[in-house]
Amino acid sequence: MTSGFTEMWTDRIRKTVQLSLISGALLQAFALPSFADAAYDNYLYAQKAIQNGEWKQALTYLGKAVQADPKYLNAFIARGFVYSRLGKLEDSLAEYDKVLKVAPQNPIALGNKGFCLYRLGRYKEALEALNKSLELDPERADFLANRGEVFLKLGQTDAAIADCSRAIHLDDSDADSYLTRGDAFVGQNKLKEALKDYSKAIALNPDPVHMYHAEGESYYKRGQLYLKMGKNAAGERDLLTSKEAGFKPVSSSAAPLSTGSTTAVTKDSAPPVESRK
Repeated sequence: MTSGFTEMWTDRIRKTVQLSLISGALLQAFALPSFADAAYDNYLYAQKAIQNGEWKQALTYLGKAVQADPKYLNAFIARGFVYSRLGKLEDSLAEYDKVLKVAPQNPIALGNKGFCLYRLGRYKEALEALNKSLELDPERADFLANRGEVFLKLGQTDAAIADCSRAIHLDDSDADSYLTRGDAFVGQNKLKEALKDYSKAIALNPDPVHMYHAEGESYYKRGQLYLKMGKNAAGERDLLTSKEAGFKPVSSSAAPLSTGSTTAVTKDSAPPVESRK
């Protein structure tokens, strides 16, 4: 009897263990996604919306990502990027500051904050943020070009040329680096060098309507430079192209060529790209 009793309970324990294992597998198979999964999925959706220029849709997904995981720093960086695209620079700064409060050495947050400050005309603060970013990641061509733009606004043309030249060495496909360096060359009255850089910027982006710099700005600047060099026909042709693209200088008179971008250019760094695991 004792033997039968023992065998009975052994069999019950064995069946209980088997049922537990089966139940565990079923629970795992049909488990609801974790908060981390929800944050990650919404970030991927936002990433796709950003690629398509669907800024408001991206903000919706990023809001859900942050709600699911308040420590998801990439989501805050992405939201700062989207706010910048929408021209909401103070909101953009707030997002980058949230990241930097937790991760003060995040180079993307620092670099993008620097560019927001630049667009707000806070050049010294912008320079400080970009310096910190480039100390952490000195090979960022985009942030080097942005710092060159800041140096130009501060009247430091040598530093602007050095940064843009370094940016071009790292990435010679960025039209804005050539455009900014061209401005710096004009500031030093090196007109041939400036003409070469403006022409390179146009060659890289021949369509005068381009999302990474103001519509027709490259044509406008080259046109003004042609006029200054006495090449009136070429100058008038470029100015007409610029006008047809919808470019409007800051005043009715020719804007100074050596003061950097004449409009609010957007060229901050895109948020980190993630893929489905």
